[in-house]
Amino acid sequence: QMCIRDRIGLGPGNAPAYFAGPRDVAVAPTGLIFVSDVRTGPPRIQVFSPEGEYLYDFAQKGVGPGHVLRTRAMLFDPDRRLLATDIDNMRVNLYTISGDFLESWQEDGENPGELNAPYGLVIDRNGDVFVPGYYGPCQKFTRDGTFLFSFAHPDPPDGPVCFTSATGDRWGNVYLACRGVE
Repeated sequence: QMCIRDRIGLGPGNAPAYFAGPRDVAVAPTGLIFVSDVRTGPPRIQVFSPEGEYLYDFAQKGVGPGHVLRTRAMLFDPDRRLLATDIDNMRVNLYTISGDFLESWQEDGENPGELNAPYGLVIDRNGDVFVPGYYGPCQKFTRDGTFLFSFAHPDPPDGPVCFTSATGDRWGNVYLACRGVE
């Protein structure tokens, strides 16, 4: 049976079940709906039932372990962990489905294996994680965060820069949406 709703949440605001600026949505293997938001004060990731009922929230605003400033991408890996990029803290946070913080992949910088404005997430069928930075490149990590390689290096003014979205297919191809390339 399919549940069709035209919206979740109670409208604009900063209280639980309200949104100030939703950024991404991820659906857990259990059907729970996770929404990242930029609201002030309360936690930045809210969880709703498949029917749209508010359940709980987590990921306080801030710079400490498990905190977020601006989550841009979220998805679940084969181990049922929620991965969430934080472009301002330059890291990928990992949480359980219940919102417990597990760890961060955080090496701020522009060198291989370091994150600079991580803007997207793609997981292949092996569980490896692709993390494009807004300014490039796209980097591949193992499911435990070990850097493997990078590609799609920025090449302004005519080459790729400003990656705004990422997705993958069942064959392991990664597709990046890029702003500013003619």
